[in-house]
Amino acid sequence: MLNVFNRIVTILTLLGVIACGTLSAIGVFLPDRVRNQSAVAVASLLDAPARMGFGQLALLAALASLAVLLAFLVLVFELRPPENEGTVRVRTADGSDISIARNAILQRVQFAVDRLDDVVQVEPVISGKGDGLVVHLDVTTSPYVDVPMKTEEIRAVAREMVEKQMGLAVKKITVKIDHDKYRDIAPENIGI
Repeated sequence: MLNVFNRIVTILTLLGVIACGTLSAIGVFLPDRVRNQSAVAVASLLDAPARMGFGQLALLAALASLAVLLAFLVLVFELRPPENEGTVRVRTADGSDISIARNAILQRVQFAVDRLDDVVQVEPVISGKGDGLVVHLDVTTSPYVDVPMKTEEIRAVAREMVEKQMGLAVKKITVKIDHDKYRDIAPENIGI
């Protein structure tokens, strides 16, 4: 809700800056026409350019035009629809392009890896476009696992889930393993 409010305020502010800058730029070079059609308060503001030299008027018009241009660019970027961060567009294993929800990939990879023995928690991060996905897995395991063996097991399960079950091409899989805290574990269970 706050994000929508912020966007509305930003858009209204930018439209106000554009309007003021445009009126200022026009008013600098057309003070007589504008003064004749304006109220007394606006006319007193428009008297200031009449007392300025041409260099000052040109600088004022350039600054007003620059403010309009910058506000317009920010407004265009603000109104532009956001890139769909919720989907990933990749090539499938058979070579066709597909757009799939990032959460669908995340949930399936997380579920598959989380089911492995000694995996306490997994947080996948999916990125990549075109030729394949880059899958990064932050995995928390039991403190007594064989790290090289568990890493390969996690990679194999993630690759099978993405390539074989989902039909998507994988470019790279990285695994970062962290151990869960030692709790009430008997020394014989951790190899001591």
